[in-house]
Amino acid sequence: MILTLVLLVAFVFQFNVITPLENELFPSTDLHYASFLFISHGLKVLATYLIGIVAVPAVFIAQRLA
Repeated sequence: MILTLVLLVAFVFQFNVITPLENELFPSTDLHYASFLFISHGLKVLATYLIGIVAVPAVFIAQRLA
């Protein structure tokens, strides 16, 4: 449950802080499809590496809710 909340916060932070900042610093149409810094992916990989297969349901739920 805590991992799901952490991942959801990372998605919210990504879409409300990082993406607008990147759009201001690097005005390009490619940034609508990609990001230089995608924090939630790094957290998903780290959680899966550290916790293992137990993290997969939390990652799946956070991905579907975001």
